[in-house]
Amino acid sequence: MKKLSFDRLLLLLGILYPSFCLAQSGWQLQHPWPQGNLLWAVHAFNANDVIGLGVNGTIIRTTNGGSDWGVRTGVVGSSNYLTAACFANPNDGWATDLLGEVIKTTDGGFTWNNLSLPVHPRLWNLSFPNSQQGWVVGEMSGIYDNILHTTDGGSTWTRQSTGLDAQLYSVHFINENFGWACGNYGVIVKTTNGGLTWSSSPSGTSASLRSIHFIDVLNGVACGSGGTILHTVNGGLSWEGTMNFPFSNLLTVRFVTPEIAVAMGDGATIFRSSDGGATWALRSGLPAFDAPFYTSMSVGDAQTIWAVGMAGLIVKSTDSGVNWTKVSRSSTAFYLFDVAFTSPTTGCVSSEVGRIHKTTDAGVTWRLVANYSLIYEMWGLDFVGQNSGWCVAYDPANEWGAIVRTTTGGDTWTVLAGNVPRVEYRAVDFVDEQKGWVVGYDNNEQIGIILKSNNGGITWNRRTIAYQTRLWDVAFSDSLRGWVVGDNGTILRTTDGGSIWSFQSSNTNRRLWSLSAVDINTCVAVGDNGVIVRTTDGGIIWQSIPSGTTSNLFAVSLGDVQTGWAVGGYGTILKTTNAGATWEQQPCGTRYGLFGVQTVDHNNAWTVGASGLVFRTTNGGTTFVESELRSDAPTELSLLQNYPNPFNPTTTIRYELPHTGKVSLKVYDILGREVQTLVDAVQAAGGYAVQVNAADLASGVYFYRLQAENFVSVKRMLLLK
Repeated sequence: MKKLSFDRLLLLLGILYPSFCLAQSGWQLQHPWPQGNLLWAVHAFNANDVIGLGVNGTIIRTTNGGSDWGVRTGVVGSSNYLTAACFANPNDGWATDLLGEVIKTTDGGFTWNNLSLPVHPRLWNLSFPNSQQGWVVGEMSGIYDNILHTTDGGSTWTRQSTGLDAQLYSVHFINENFGWACGNYGVIVKTTNGGLTWSSSPSGTSASLRSIHFIDVLNGVACGSGGTILHTVNGGLSWEGTMNFPFSNLLTVRFVTPEIAVAMGDGATIFRSSDGGATWALRSGLPAFDAPFYTSMSVGDAQTIWAVGMAGLIVKSTDSGVNWTKVSRSSTAFYLFDVAFTSPTTGCVSSEVGRIHKTTDAGVTWRLVANYSLIYEMWGLDFVGQNSGWCVAYDPANEWGAIVRTTTGGDTWTVLAGNVPRVEYRAVDFVDEQKGWVVGYDNNEQIGIILKSNNGGITWNRRTIAYQTRLWDVAFSDSLRGWVVGDNGTILRTTDGGSIWSFQSSNTNRRLWSLSAVDINTCVAVGDNGVIVRTTDGGIIWQSIPSGTTSNLFAVSLGDVQTGWAVGGYGTILKTTNAGATWEQQPCGTRYGLFGVQTVDHNNAWTVGASGLVFRTTNGGTTFVESELRSDAPTELSLLQNYPNPFNPTTTIRYELPHTGKVSLKVYDILGREVQTLVDAVQAAGGYAVQVNAADLASGVYFYRLQAENFVSVKRMLLLK
């Protein structure tokens, strides 16, 4: 289905008021909230009005102190890696892009336009003290003219020379004359005439300096690698340094008041100074935010500070940096490798840090149910029925594997086979509560292995199969017939429950990461460089299938005879509706890798990936939602009549939410049978437009029902074909 452009949708809906909009595919982000892309920049207009920018052209905006957020990805004019933002006033703002672009907004971040630059290096930071004068810095190695300057708001740019062959990471101007920049090898440069001339300011360090900030023409701070924090009281003529935490790299520093300053970086470290930057203390006793680093910080007022970072992390302080609270909602920021749901609301995910999380509310919240973080990475996950599940693990540091099991629906887990030396376990598949298989690799013998259990995993019989070949996945269509895939295009087939395995020609030498067996004859496997191979005759012939992508495909799942999804690197999602014969791409709003997928039926599926991402679709991945986070937010719940009506085959349903809450929007036929689930997720306050695709439905009268909090509304629509 072709998606309406961001601006065109607003025009069609007749929206005349300022708004910040969210454009989603049919895949809804369940975790983390409000989004999971790395955020590189944040700007606070005041204590409650905040905008953040980051990877995948992500822009988020709140106007109520973080209770609700609008999210937008794929910003026009950028390469989808926004690194910094600066606003001269509530309307005029600029952002830098890692691939050498600068984009500008004149309406507070609602629309952005690309600006023309004379060169296109990696750009890391910018500073605009007013709406006309601005400076941009980046990695212009080998070029002495390593600062870009504009005097007309970005329409034209000239290059300014620092006289140094340096990569600059941060720049700050307090007015149109006084400015400073810092970079690698401890470089700090200063100007007092708007950049006509720059002079070196000896820092006394060789650390890479990532951020610099001045409160006035005399007092400034800078921070960088190795926990380095520098302080000046004479405009940068001299600097005094402090090495607070050698194992932390500090990425952002800001004055809150002339006395209070805050520095932040990796390891989720926060330093605070209460004497203008002369001395610093590591803030202790803070909540564990489970994110590797903070990237950017902005001051809303003398008490309120906002910071953003890895995996969509958002935190704020309302007491000048003494205490911090987490605004974003997430249970983990680590890689999720697999997903298994046993009901529409209950499921588990496995992660790289030896953890298994469980949800009972369709992914809104997650509870840690198993923690082997000191030992294992949790890989393949499989459930049979509501209660019985298995997960396989590998410890790369100590090189041993383990198999764990639950009989309580994932609430508790027990190690069945633990600390098996030099063995990697990667995938597990059970056909019932007793019979299952595990695949992996024995590092001692350098051989692929297949294990089988006939008693729920209590004991295992091992088969050594493929010399010097890692086996990555296993799938059985019944208790006798199954396949295994691995490196170099390896495909193995059994028809006797795993006693005998035979090699099959896969028609590729790429690593195959995953496979899904539809029936005894049909199976699909996916792998590196977008490889998809398929058999419909039990593996006698494997045919290469065009995927339309060169991204590595890490997982595939066909939930019924026809419908399934494959996922992979850079947020790739592919869908098939003909048992893998053809595939089409679906957007999901991230460029992070996706590593696990579970197809429930032709409408419902889950996928998980890097930075704790959990996506869900309840409509086959094709319906989209547009939401408006408006300055005049809705004051009451309302459901509007669909338009057009009658329709064929698509129509749009609009509704408004005054508060964040769980929303359900479903379509029923004339007999009251549910035929489509359009929305089943927690949504922020705002106006929403949901497109209904009734191509698979017969002509007739249908009803759509909205439920949010205690509000229920039903309206009728007519499909005429």
